[in-house]
Amino acid sequence: MSISRAAAWLRALMVLLALGVGAAAQAATFTSSSLVTINEPGAAPNKASLYPTTINVSTVITSASSVTITLNGLSHARPIDLDMILVSPAGRSIKFLSDVGGSSSSGTVTLTFDDNASSTIPSNVMFSGTYRPSVDFTSETLPSPAPFSTTGTTMSTFSGYDPNGLWRLYISDDTIGSTGSLNGWSLTINASPANDNLASAAVLASALITGTNIGATSEIGEPRGVGIARASVWWDWTAPSTADFVFETSATSIDTVLGIYTGSSVGALTQVAFNDDRAAVGGPSGLILSATSGTVYHIQVDGYGSADVGTFDLTVSVPTTPTVTSPTTASGTVGTAMTYQITASNYPTSYSASGLPPGFTVNTTTGAISGTPTAAGTFVVTIGAANSAGNGPGSVTLTIGLSPPTITSSASAAGALGAAFSYDITATNTPTGFAAGSLPPGLSVNTATGRISGTPTKSGTWTSGIFATNTGGTASKALTITVGGAPVAAASSSDDSGSCGLGSGLGVLLLAFLMRTRVSRR
Repeated sequence: MSISRAAAWLRALMVLLALGVGAAAQAATFTSSSLVTINEPGAAPNKASLYPTTINVSTVITSASSVTITLNGLSHARPIDLDMILVSPAGRSIKFLSDVGGSSSSGTVTLTFDDNASSTIPSNVMFSGTYRPSVDFTSETLPSPAPFSTTGTTMSTFSGYDPNGLWRLYISDDTIGSTGSLNGWSLTINASPANDNLASAAVLASALITGTNIGATSEIGEPRGVGIARASVWWDWTAPSTADFVFETSATSIDTVLGIYTGSSVGALTQVAFNDDRAAVGGPSGLILSATSGTVYHIQVDGYGSADVGTFDLTVSVPTTPTVTSPTTASGTVGTAMTYQITASNYPTSYSASGLPPGFTVNTTTGAISGTPTAAGTFVVTIGAANSAGNGPGSVTLTIGLSPPTITSSASAAGALGAAFSYDITATNTPTGFAAGSLPPGLSVNTATGRISGTPTKSGTWTSGIFATNTGGTASKALTITVGGAPVAAASSSDDSGSCGLGSGLGVLLLAFLMRTRVSRR
């Protein structure tokens, strides 16, 4: 089927079905309005006036996925004295409040206890809000008939058990002299969504559905694209044609994970598409699926973290032409590996690039342009991102500069007084200019060729900086030039000195000439 036919199919579904509603999690709230007085006269620890205060739960939910408890209108002069235990009909129990909230009056607060809350109650103050179970001292016990020890430390201790029956809340005050009260309490029992498991996946028959993973769980052996499956829900979707389709989550405040699989059971699934974040990290998901007509695909929506539970929209649509979004300029250096990533919106499935600098290639699957440049210059590269809807064109200007030179010539040179001298500064990476510091008198540097030349007029040792530069930078090196005494003529094999002293043949001739001149003048 062509893209236009796939689009028509989706439009028809939206007209006929308008909105598909995903399988929702079941939840029920039960409330006791009984007033409970805290700290009756007697030795500590003191039982509350109703010990326990109870709620009878009767619901179609036969297995709780999560439970939260809310204390309505709680007040106490010293909240830190309070200890509370909740016991379920199945005998599961948790101490959820003990020795927190400080020694000053709480005023009247409403507290909800939920494992997904971001924090516990502070040890020194108590405000209304939603908290994780908050216990500073686990060893304190409550008066009988409260359980001596509890079966768990989180609200999840009630998950997976039948919630129906009598729930008991035990409240005690472990110090005499302060009073308080509770104006009622409530329990919210959540059940897993109907499509919590793969075997009970809902049918995705609309271009837009609203779903939830509140109360969802993960199955043993359930796959997941990132990390550990936490709270996943499933839909089955039958491809109406052989074409590309886009799946996205949206309208949600949770970080979703989206996967699509084929296979017959949860332990024998093959992942065919996956995405965590389609744009900003920690947000909705999106992917493109190359579907085969008549194939049943299993669509999994999960939360990335344990706190990522909530509602979301799941949409299926046909692709649109990608738009290139990557930067239009990039730079590199000859001899240094670099990568430029082509990015684009609208789920491209392939990428292209032409006019690349020498040393570069493009990965047509990932859109990565990479390599080690071998030539300097400015290169205008034509890039593209495509899917079945078309190609989105773009361009990037790659500026490749030279690496700074490295001087390779010797660090020392020698010459003689009055004799011609020559030394060449050599360097890698095509230097365009040279320089030298303080040179022996009579020497100079050719800044174009790097040759130091001339005739030294003074003997001695000079250490000078030499330099080579190009557009990538400047290299430097210390050069030591030693200038010795004046040059001499070659000596005979019988000479014991190469100098022009009296011991040389030239010296003898010169002495004879002078003596003859002196005699003639007499």
